[in-house]
Amino acid sequence: MASIPRKHSTSSVKDRLTTLLAVLLVVCGATVFAYPTVSNLLASRKQTEVVESYRNSVTKTDKAKLRAEWGAAKTYNENLNGDPLHDPFVSGSGYVLPTNYASVLNVNHDGVMGYLDIKRISLRLPIYHGVSEDVLSRGVGHLRQTALPIGGKGSRPVLAGHRGLPSAELFTRLGEMRKGDLFWIDVLDRKLTYKVVDISVIEPEDLDELKADPDRDLVTLLTCTPYGKNTHRLLVTGERTAYVPEDSAKAGKATMIPDSMDWWVRAGLLAGGVTLFASLGALAWWKRRKARDMRVRQGFA
Repeated sequence: MASIPRKHSTSSVKDRLTTLLAVLLVVCGATVFAYPTVSNLLASRKQTEVVESYRNSVTKTDKAKLRAEWGAAKTYNENLNGDPLHDPFVSGSGYVLPTNYASVLNVNHDGVMGYLDIKRISLRLPIYHGVSEDVLSRGVGHLRQTALPIGGKGSRPVLAGHRGLPSAELFTRLGEMRKGDLFWIDVLDRKLTYKVVDISVIEPEDLDELKADPDRDLVTLLTCTPYGKNTHRLLVTGERTAYVPEDSAKAGKATMIPDSMDWWVRAGLLAGGVTLFASLGALAWWKRRKARDMRVRQGFA
């Protein structure tokens, strides 16, 4: 009869190992699928802190200095020499530009020139000078070959953002924008309102689509598309309109449930992953329970 306890002990150890493996699978799976959400929450918190820091700096800055900063930005835009644009997601290209780019609209001395607010997709991001990889991992980058985002006829700033980063949402939901939606750009102590008038997809080399119109005040938001492939560029262009408060009824209509295919794909993958790992855990538990019941019936437990 001495062999029976040994069999029971061996079987019990295997059951525990099986249960432990199932738990580890569930934990690992949940961690993998929770990472983008948690990481995006942390990134959003950091972006909010940057925006609040910028707003506090503007509030504390003397009005005369703010007027001087605004004047310097206007002078910068007037001095742009029409150098050709280049794709912000292709490194190694660049052109000679006014040498004071980094110092204009930099009241907080952290490279932030303002922030972008889009109610439709619940987005508020700092706007940084340039489109370096470091910048695009933290917020929206300003394409320096284009006018600074201070408004004015004949200007067309281009603001670029990454899409689909696992660590931050950024412009991932830009494809949900629709014509007529509003977005806001806060620069210094002014808030500019833009209405989306055009949405298009272009090849990376077709940057003539981004040329300024001498009779219009435009801003273009740019990101890669299709989601996950990034072979083309999505352009969302807004035209300056009379200021609309962000909490007004008109602005509120722009906030809608996400309806892009990108959102449904991501939600489906998340739900499918959670279901898969939960099923594996449940299956392992069921097998352990079944084995235990069998031992009880056979008199080994």
